Amino acid sequence: MSNASTEQPVRRLPDFGAWVIKCNPEFSKPQELLAKGGLDDYWSLTNSTSYRLDEMREDDPVIFYVGRGSRTVDAGFWGAGVITDGVVTGIQADPDAWADSERAQSRTTWLGVGLTFWEVPVTLEQSREDEVLAASEPVAKPQVSPAYLTKSELDSLLALAGHESLYDGTAAVRSRHSGSGLKAIVEKRAVAAAKKHYRKLGFKVVDDVQSERGLGYDLKLKRKEGGVKETILVEVKGKIGRRTASSAVILSANELKAAKKEKDWRLVVVSEALEKKPVVTEFSGKEARKAAKAMSHTVTLPSP
Repeated sequence: MSNASTEQPVRRLPDFGAWVIKCNPEFSKPQELLAKGGLDDYWSLTNSTSYRLDEMREDDPVIFYVGRGSRTVDAGFWGAGVITDGVVTGIQADPDAWADSERAQSRTTWLGVGLTFWEVPVTLEQSREDEVLAASEPVAKPQVSPAYLTKSELDSLLALAGHESLYDGTAAVRSRHSGSGLKAIVEKRAVAAAKKHYRKLGFKVVDDVQSERGLGYDLKLKRKEGGVKETILVEVKGKIGRRTASSAVILSANELKAAKKEKDWRLVVVSEALEKKPVVTEFSGKEARKAAKAMSHTVTLPSP
């Protein structure tokens, strides 16, 4: 397993609390998006040369904000999560996912995010009535992009939203929604790279179960070496960016369960998935479990 990493520079933003990514109802479809309950995808950022893009790091907290202009969705803060893949540029958007297809063609800057949407938002009106949040960039300076909240502004937002902490019910979720279409491409390339990696090690793919939900892995592979048979179950995660000291991926509950239950379970992270030579890194189930941290816990309430 590779241990390569890069040292993170000192953040230039004062009192950083969380990034804010914005959904403009004139260009996107917030009602359809919010109905999915979450976002596990790449989100389009305004093309910019701002130094802030260089400071957006994996595992940084992210708040989802819907701007004004929708007849069906209130403007305001709608959810929270984390950055799952760093800023990438030079990739065209899928115009079919946008309300304004011409606008989509101009977007080439992306950020991987995992978000859960709140059932009840903190509206723009509520934010303006809060002394601290009213001074925040999304509320007071909506033209700033990418925007961020300070620690005190984030605390005020979470208090209004009824959450004790950023990860109190706001962890990233696996969603079938693909706002950009980019996530599906990354996953496809990552799986192809993983298969190639294991073929070189003498394995043969006996089951590709990516489309089956609830198993906790994508591929089942076997090999026979020196008269010894070996079977492994592989969960593949693709990332556009390079692996850094803050790189992270999201495991679903079923994936984590498989990592605990199946001794031959493997996590394979394919970094630089869209490059000619993607980087394949393998982790054992034990290594994945040790590095995993809980971001939220779902409590299923019994019938009254």
